[in-house]
Amino acid sequence: MTGTVLARRPLPELSRNRRAWPTWRRRGRIMFISNRGEDPDVFAVWDMADDGSGLRQLTADDTYSDHWVRVNWAGTRMVVARSRASQSNGNGANHTPGGGVQEYLWLADLDGTYQPEPLWAHPDTPEGPINNDAGWTDMGHPSWLRSDDWIYVAAKTEPGVDSRDFGIWRIHVATGEQQAVWTNPDRVIGDPEGSAEGDILCMFQTSDGALLTGKLDIWRCEPDGTARRAVTSETNWETPSPSSDYDPTASPDGRWVAWLRADDPTWFLGLGRWSAAVASADGQTTRRALPYDDPNSISANPHWLDNHTLVAERSTYTGPLQLPVEYRLVRFGRIPLTEPEDITVPDDSRNDRFPHPY
Repeated sequence: MTGTVLARRPLPELSRNRRAWPTWRRRGRIMFISNRGEDPDVFAVWDMADDGSGLRQLTADDTYSDHWVRVNWAGTRMVVARSRASQSNGNGANHTPGGGVQEYLWLADLDGTYQPEPLWAHPDTPEGPINNDAGWTDMGHPSWLRSDDWIYVAAKTEPGVDSRDFGIWRIHVATGEQQAVWTNPDRVIGDPEGSAEGDILCMFQTSDGALLTGKLDIWRCEPDGTARRAVTSETNWETPSPSSDYDPTASPDGRWVAWLRADDPTWFLGLGRWSAAVASADGQTTRRALPYDDPNSISANPHWLDNHTLVAERSTYTGPLQLPVEYRLVRFGRIPLTEPEDITVPDDSRNDRFPHPY
């Protein structure tokens, strides 16, 4: 085990009398992905208390590298997107045969015990095809809604990193059945996250153009893909912005949505800057955003610790291209949006990523 865990400094009381959704049974802990083990190219699922104490490694398998982890709302099991360890690139991302996201979707108990077989496997893997009736070529960003029956993912049926065919799909946990929820072959629709009301928040590409340059906004829809409506768009802001919004997450009481805003169209390449933003769930409240910070910035995956506080990744930018390296986990308050505080500080070449409170 390497790295340092920082003790929590209490945040001020930010709000009172806010009712958390009763089905969200939080244990006061955070799961995340880290390469703190012996091999820096292999990421595993780790776990700690909200204040950074009680750090422990839950999964250990040299064959696979873990990437996304999500605990269900009941707090009884998790789903993990994984790839072959040989295809991990050392910063928590990976390279799959289709040129996109993960190779496997796997269910596990909270102690890190995986099911004997994956729920889904890429066609080009030794185990594939497993439950690939819809013809997915790539898959990632798994998420639970309040129901444990389905896992929602961003998936596509056209191979290649230049494809705009990413859409929201769901896979039935018991049967492996796959259903399209919201797809458009000419748009990128991704980052599905369940809200307290039981509907879906997602990222939607609202403008024409290639994957790397299209403008993104946050939308929401029902679990079957109906009742689609915008949460963020230029019409909702006092100052219109060409920036892109992605990685949405809903507060436990359903009143607030947080996401990341990229200030540069090259955000997908890791060359732009990101900041955290918050708005009311209907998108009408003026956003509050953390200022862009150089050389450090909130980089990805914000999630709510409670109705007042969020946890996210923060990365340090180095090199001539200012690419993100040295990911760590931070917390910050919602009202007002407070300067992020480090929860973890990994050693060199080690990264803590994709936090998920449970």
